[in-house]
Amino acid sequence: MRVLAFFLDGEEYALDVADIVEVLRPRPVTEVPAQPGFIMGILCVNGEMIPVFDLRARLGLKGDARPYGRIIVAAADEQKAGLAVDGLLGVKEPPLRLFVPISQSEAGLNRGFFKGTFMDEGWNIRLLSASGIIRLS
Repeated sequence: MRVLAFFLDGEEYALDVADIVEVLRPRPVTEVPAQPGFIMGILCVNGEMIPVFDLRARLGLKGDARPYGRIIVAAADEQKAGLAVDGLLGVKEPPLRLFVPISQSEAGLNRGFFKGTFMDEGWNIRLLSASGIIRLS
């Protein structure tokens, strides 16, 4: 499996490369009133308006607010969203034998945001679910 790894609050996270549309440098987003707190606004990407999520807020991380370093445009279930992250680590291919999936009981707690973790000496990457992150319901 190939993943795009990135930082949020000093921790390593990743998305499956198959779910990534493109990666953008930071740019201003247009604020939209009366949206959930994790929605920063909307952005025009290749002629299409997409919501931009503060991924720290979406995951419920309590770290200090800081400028984001990149916007990862991800797609799932015919929906797209920009995910603001602190910085990129690049494409990695962690060995599948290191993957520890989220149990059913844990899946309910994380609202479907996580698929599991690649864990071993030198590896501790939390694999996110693009469809879980993008879904607003």
